[in-house]
Amino acid sequence: MEKSKIGRSNKRRGNDAERKYAKSFRDLGFERCKTSRSESRNLDNAKVDLTDIPFNVQIKAGFKKGINYSGLLKEVEDALSEAYPERLSLPTMIIHEKPVGKGKKRTKYNTLVILTFEDFKKLLK
Repeated sequence: MEKSKIGRSNKRRGNDAERKYAKSFRDLGFERCKTSRSESRNLDNAKVDLTDIPFNVQIKAGFKKGINYSGLLKEVEDALSEAYPERLSLPTMIIHEKPVGKGKKRTKYNTLVILTFEDFKKLLK
């Protein structure tokens, strides 16, 4: 597959995942949750993919060899520090939907939520 088609495919996969998780949060009672692409370009630029929920969520879809979750969480924090410092008090997490190979069924182990222990403690309070 040529490079531009791969890029479009990855972008589509990411956009689809963002819409899917926005709907999931709405189904969980966060009725106003939307993708930041559609609602807030500034929030999207701060690497937060969903709006109107009490979390900072970055969505990843697909498989990237050697993904650095710690680095991604730090990137979100750094971007928020500049653009939305008031959001730093909210838990920040990555939802990573890993691909399932052909002929395999998706299980709960294909979708992970990654957050720091400090942010996990915020969720428990």
